[in-house]
Amino acid sequence: MTMRIILLFISLFCSFKAYSVGKTVEILKTPSSDMFNFPIFFIGDNQFHNYLTDPTTLRNNIADKFVRVAIRPPLQDLFAKDLFLYAMERYSKNKYVIHLGDSLNISCKNEWQTFEKVMNYGTPGNRFNSGWVMVPGNHDSFFFGNTLGVAFSQSSPVLKAWIDACSNVYPPPKVVNPKDTIFTKDVFVKNYYRNLLNQGRESSLDFPQVRDVECIFNPKKTKNIWYEEGSAMAICDWKNKDPNGFIQKFRLTYPQKDDIKLSYRAYILQELNLSKFLNLNFKMKGILLDTSDYKNVPTLFTGAVRSFTNLPGSKLNAGINGGLGIDQVETIKRWISENGPDTFYVFMGHHDFESFDENSARDLGEILKLDGNGIYISSHTHSGFIKDHGNVKEINLGSITDYPNQAMNLSFKSYGKNASTLGFWPNIIPFSVDGLLKEGVCKPEDFADKDPNPYYHYMSYKNLPGIGTSNQIHEYTIDNNLMGLYKVFKKLGLYQKSQDPVLKRLEDMVLKSSKKCGPPIGKENTNCRKAKVDLENQIHQIDQGLYNSSLREERVRYGACQTLWAAFAERGHTKK
Repeated sequence: MTMRIILLFISLFCSFKAYSVGKTVEILKTPSSDMFNFPIFFIGDNQFHNYLTDPTTLRNNIADKFVRVAIRPPLQDLFAKDLFLYAMERYSKNKYVIHLGDSLNISCKNEWQTFEKVMNYGTPGNRFNSGWVMVPGNHDSFFFGNTLGVAFSQSSPVLKAWIDACSNVYPPPKVVNPKDTIFTKDVFVKNYYRNLLNQGRESSLDFPQVRDVECIFNPKKTKNIWYEEGSAMAICDWKNKDPNGFIQKFRLTYPQKDDIKLSYRAYILQELNLSKFLNLNFKMKGILLDTSDYKNVPTLFTGAVRSFTNLPGSKLNAGINGGLGIDQVETIKRWISENGPDTFYVFMGHHDFESFDENSARDLGEILKLDGNGIYISSHTHSGFIKDHGNVKEINLGSITDYPNQAMNLSFKSYGKNASTLGFWPNIIPFSVDGLLKEGVCKPEDFADKDPNPYYHYMSYKNLPGIGTSNQIHEYTIDNNLMGLYKVFKKLGLYQKSQDPVLKRLEDMVLKSSKKCGPPIGKENTNCRKAKVDLENQIHQIDQGLYNSSLREERVRYGACQTLWAAFAERGHTKK
């Protein structure tokens, strides 16, 4: 399938007249002193996880054998925000941030709230960065990045599992409106749009003003597939009045009918002005693709089977396949036509180049008519690579949360006769415990595998008795979260500074190695689990207060190191 897609791209590039400036693109292996460093910080795949969740069906050791990150070490999920904060504080100051998707893990509203706070940390005029944009990832609007769970029915067990997984309490309460807790694609688009407008209040040059956004609420109902219930679509367009602004255009759409089954039809497409940083005789634009824009509702099992077997049909799996909808493709073509032939494009999207389904690959091939040369920046794989597809050069950025933990800056220069070659150098920023140990950020004594109780080691969930069921993983996660935060509080001296009874209950629970609650069957076991989750929530609130205290820097550094140690261990290495 991969070779067919690449051959399809080659044929398309050779068949169409170029839209743009006739440049050759090279991904450079080493930098040079004459390169320009874009004031842009690239980061992605942090996948903030609702660790206060209910036992989730897909989190068990069997699933983890097939998908390495189906379960992460609890301390990796618990402290992932800290590594993200550490990276942002250190590398995004006075830069624009482009997030390459998968800000969330199981697509929960509370996960988004965590992400939103991190991205907008600070006060106007005193932020980490100059502003941020993002492309949607599959984990940002599908359960575990794969499915809506409602291809045919909104009473499906998969949807219920998703709703329960996004709860902060145990047992999960009955939810009247699932969208109060889960984060479907239409909810994502609306919330991200709100963040763009909020940034526009601080920078009218670089971000949209609500008064300039034109929305059409078309009453005509449309559908993507014959058995789908039709819905009128809301379509909102914006164009920056100032050609020097960072964001130049966006289009977003979402179904007017509030139906989870139709939420996948929402998308957002954006255009950036990269020329504002450069003195060029041509324009350079960035196109932020929505690669989770599907022509049919993604499904977990049917979509995966079709993707792996190449069986006929239109079902896709959002975790395996990238997609571009018809309206998005036509909008990109229109923008390219409006911009004129003196424009070079850097395309960015979440899914890697080879994961697109064949129809979307065909559409993207038609879009990327750049004299047989194009550049595409992606993420999704969590591994990171540079690949030359012949006509398209791809820079794939690894995850900030998973090993090899990384982020990126981007450098550029033009050279050759008439500056006909454009060279891009991906300045990959690695994050490792070894590096932070040398800088004195990480302390060897904080390495969790030194704990005398192996239950609290990073990878001990692999050694749980039996098959490592969802309930076992859930209780193990709670226990490790409580111990992880207890160690933080001890290190920061909270037990010397505070007489909070919640801290005393935490100490009693972890030091007494409280009994395992067992499966949540019967009142006693259920109440046991509930007591642990209630304490976890109370401790979580105390922990959040540390980010607004004088202990913030030490708290963030401790968590960043735990994330790196856990990620390294989860990758299958052993490092003391």
